[in-house]
Amino acid sequence: MSRSTGVLWTLTAAYAAVRLLQAFPDAVPVWTIILLHILLPMVFALIHGVAVYGARGMAVFTALCLGVGFAFEEIGVATGFPFGRYYFTDMMGAKIGYVPVLLALAYLGMGYLSWLMARAIVGWKFTAICAAVVMTTWDLALDPIWSTVERGWVWVDGGPYWGVPLLNFGGWVLTTFVFYQGFVWFLRGREPDREAVDLWKPAIAFYAASAFGNCLQVFRLERQTSAADPTGTAWSIASILTVCCAVSVFGMGGYAALAWRNMSAEASDTQ
Repeated sequence: MSRSTGVLWTLTAAYAAVRLLQAFPDAVPVWTIILLHILLPMVFALIHGVAVYGARGMAVFTALCLGVGFAFEEIGVATGFPFGRYYFTDMMGAKIGYVPVLLALAYLGMGYLSWLMARAIVGWKFTAICAAVVMTTWDLALDPIWSTVERGWVWVDGGPYWGVPLLNFGGWVLTTFVFYQGFVWFLRGREPDREAVDLWKPAIAFYAASAFGNCLQVFRLERQTSAADPTGTAWSIASILTVCCAVSVFGMGGYAALAWRNMSAEASDTQ
């Protein structure tokens, strides 16, 4: 247990350092940032998940998360349901079908961390819907930057949320709820107690590092003042950054603070 905790804290520190690299856009290629932002959370999730749920439990979570996430993204690009009409550019590299491999893998790291935040906030009851909302908040904090400004993916019809359709967020809640609820069903009768607080704290810190690291995205953007979506609507980049930073700090950061408070209180009660 102590060895796993040490590894998890090391990964958390490494991830925080990678997020700080966004402040030096000329020194670090955007491709490197994307790769590390996806792989470090994924490795963290696998190690933490095996320690808490065992190899079989984490294998089930991984299969549900990647399988459902990838399937919904493929259907979404092909049909426009449930996210709205969009397509991925070549920015994120190789694809399987319509979906970049790295995008699919991104589901695992943040999907697992969002599950843990929900577990710490609400306990066992309503975990699936809470986790779905937590993970959708992550997309709220990132989508306008990576779509409207960076063009990692393109919303064909634009949308009122700085070029992103509101339907997208309903699609995120639906998609993530499906695989979280599947994991809830798998865990019935064998959900571990949350007594290993030492394992939960690095997870909460990792999620918090993601939240506050989002605000550093400003350093990677070129010095244009606006970005246009495919409908021709021009959006203020300053407004996009302000909103995404606010969602990161007060939404994601708020979840992390509440989770930390709950787990610290639980640790005090067991002493």
